[in-house]
Amino acid sequence: MTTYGTMMLNRRLASYFAGVGSVLMPIEVSWYDTEKTIIRLDFRKPHITTWDEYHTATENACTLAREVTHQVAIVYCAYDATMPSGAPLVHIKRAISIMPEHIVVAISALDRNPFERMILNIVQKLTRYKIQTYIVSTPEEAIQLARKKLKEATYGVMSR
Repeated sequence: MTTYGTMMLNRRLASYFAGVGSVLMPIEVSWYDTEKTIIRLDFRKPHITTWDEYHTATENACTLAREVTHQVAIVYCAYDATMPSGAPLVHIKRAISIMPEHIVVAISALDRNPFERMILNIVQKLTRYKIQTYIVSTPEEAIQLARKKLKEATYGVMSR
C-alpha cells in the first residue's frame, strides 16, 4: 500500500472510532489500590472471544507487577464471562507460568459457571507450588481475600 493509501486508511479508521466513542478492551487491567499490591483484571462485555485477548491482559498485568518489588495479588473479575473455545488448562497454566515470582496469589471471581469453576479447580491442583489460586463468587470477596493473603505472605504464614 502506498503512503497515501495508508494515510487514508488511518483517517477512515480514526473517523470510524471517533464516531463510535471510546473502545473498551475486553479485559481492563489496572492497579486496584494506590499501594500497588492488587492488580485487577475486569472482563468487559461482550467478554473475550479468543485466548489471545486473555494472554494480552495477563501479560499487561505482569508488566504492571514488574513495576514494583513487593508481593502482589492478581484478581480476575470474570463475573459471568465464558471461556473462549480451545483448551483452557493449557492457556491458564501458561498465564500462571509467566507471572513474576512476587505475584503470590491469583484469585478468580466467577458468577456461577460450574465448568469454569471445575477447570480452575484443576488448575489449582496443578499449579499449587508456583502460586496460590482461589475461586470466589464476587469481586468484593476476591479483594478481601487478596488483602488477607498478602498480609499472611508478609508474615510468612500463607495458609490454605
